[in-house]
Amino acid sequence: MKKILIVIFFLISNSFTLLAQVRVEFKLHFSEIYATYDFLAKISDNYPDNDLKTIYAKSKYNMESYKK
Repeated sequence: MKKILIVIFFLISNSFTLLAQVRVEFKLHFSEIYATYDFLAKISDNYPDNDLKTIYAKSKYNMESYKK
């Protein structure tokens, strides 16, 4: 009987602990200027091959006027 009471007490205390958890909230901030700079750096000729380079090479924006 004593073991059953200990188990019940343990389960009840754990359920209250789980209900008391606060929701985690993520706030993301980014700089549009830095994102543009980073994108241009990654598609430049001096940067090693990567996914952005291959996607840009296949896109309609891969024109001489945009490269300047």
